[in-house]
Amino acid sequence: MLEPGEGWPACALALNLSRTQNGLKLTVEPAPGAGPQVSGTVAAGGDNTTKADLTVTGLRVRDWPGPVAGHMTGQFVGRGDTARWTISAIVDTPDAHLTLEGARPWVGDQHPVGTAAAPWGVVVKAQGTGTPAAAGWSGSGQLTLTGTADGRALALALSTEGVTAPELPLMASFLSLTATATPRGDGAWTLALVGPAQAGGRLRDGQGTPVSLGWDPGADGHLAVTWRGGLGKERRGHVDVQGAVVGRLGPANAPLVAGGTTDLRAAADWDAGGLSTLEATAASLAAPVLLNARLEGAHLSAGFDRTHRGSPWQVTLDGGRVQGTVLPPLALAVTLSGDPAGTLTLAGQARGLGTPLVLGVSGHWTAADQRGEAAAVLEPLTLSAVPDLTQLLPGAGLAAPISGLGTIAGGARLSWDQGRLAGSGDLRAEGVSLFGPRLSIDGLDGQVTLDGLFPLHSPPAQRLKAKAIGAALAMGDVGVEFQLADGRVLLQGGDLSWAGGHVHLAPDEDGGFSATVSGVDLARALPGWSAAGYTLQGTLGGRLLGRFEGLTPVLTYGGLEAEGPGHIGYSDRSGGRPGSPWS
Repeated sequence: MLEPGEGWPACALALNLSRTQNGLKLTVEPAPGAGPQVSGTVAAGGDNTTKADLTVTGLRVRDWPGPVAGHMTGQFVGRGDTARWTISAIVDTPDAHLTLEGARPWVGDQHPVGTAAAPWGVVVKAQGTGTPAAAGWSGSGQLTLTGTADGRALALALSTEGVTAPELPLMASFLSLTATATPRGDGAWTLALVGPAQAGGRLRDGQGTPVSLGWDPGADGHLAVTWRGGLGKERRGHVDVQGAVVGRLGPANAPLVAGGTTDLRAAADWDAGGLSTLEATAASLAAPVLLNARLEGAHLSAGFDRTHRGSPWQVTLDGGRVQGTVLPPLALAVTLSGDPAGTLTLAGQARGLGTPLVLGVSGHWTAADQRGEAAAVLEPLTLSAVPDLTQLLPGAGLAAPISGLGTIAGGARLSWDQGRLAGSGDLRAEGVSLFGPRLSIDGLDGQVTLDGLFPLHSPPAQRLKAKAIGAALAMGDVGVEFQLADGRVLLQGGDLSWAGGHVHLAPDEDGGFSATVSGVDLARALPGWSAAGYTLQGTLGGRLLGRFEGLTPVLTYGGLEAEGPGHIGYSDRSGGRPGSPWS
């Protein structure tokens, strides 16, 4: 009867030691009883060979879910440094199936890229059963652990796929990395990644939104973690990083958030009390969440004060420059402070470089509730203070210069609640007038409220009105009512005047719209014809059907016809052929 330490089961065994022509043989048989059942043999063979074959059933060990069953076979040849061995094992628990394969010398190339051939190695594979009774996990993983050729370190390769467990923040998560672990003496170790690494999965947001994060050292980068003291009170460590990080939220072909860094350099220290120092710089950070912008030359620093627990640490991002195709150049200065185990607070500003644009940045995070919110608020901007408004929208394709009057304001908010990401925002215009080569707007007023950002979505009955709009058509007394859904416009109604007539807008089937036209003066509707020498008389009316592709209206069917007698004539004023009415 074996009586092990606390948490380990007592085990009744019958042992039989005998001598064969090749050497000793040990036979293990289970003794009667309700405890674990262990059986098998360990026997010497010829040429310094030893073989083992063991089977275990009904084993319960400490906090492991049981019972555990396993079978192991092994063969050992030689002694000391010349020994050669192979091991194979299968272990089954209620929530996992494990296999182990090991050998010395190691055969194959299942060691991290860039390392020499390994003298020995072990592969452990795990497959989760996902049984509800054990609140278990599903997915698979593989750990390859080898000794390095010089015998001074361990090389490991870890990969997991489709891992889902109740305690994980992601569903179907994955991880892949290769690294070397080197002992430094006195209980210290260094773990250095070899080659790129990637992790990710799907959010528990009801939609399974994909998310991933990858690290690439490039030609001369590295990621090394040095620690000492394990998990005890004396633990402390240091992280040093040089390379690039790339991340994505959303599907690969249409991510909600995606981007990465160039020339990232970071260092951090921690001890038993948590993170103690942090410094990071990046040549650039590209992210469409910044509206296709790049954050350049930013410096991230942190100071930690555990004496005053109300605000134990603070992180500051300063000196950054946002340069993009949609946003104008911005300078960032934001601070994150608080307690990571309690509440974090975000505050700061983004100021326009060369423009009076000011964005207030704020937010908070509560660790206990796993909830947080971040907001960027556009302070009221007087358009007359900007000489050329195309500076505010560098990627809109507007012909410069454009001047303006009136004010605009608004903001965007992101919230995270127990794994669910949501966004909202609003944009307000008061007395906005724009004057440019191919665009003119007079007296635009209204507010658009968004209750979703991924994709754009709004409540019904959003309203905008303008005294006049001049672009491809000259329209007046414009008033429209609409909703944004799935990133496109659903027109719900509206009225406007065009060329002395009236246009009534109404929703149509399948998210389209109809435009009922009446009393449109032919000459005013086609001013280019009159300028080319044509005489136009009469009025037009009819019905047009259309839809919105994103935010752009497209006419699909319909036509206009004369509402009464009219006339189209031409007078040759130049003595040549008629001029083009479209010139």
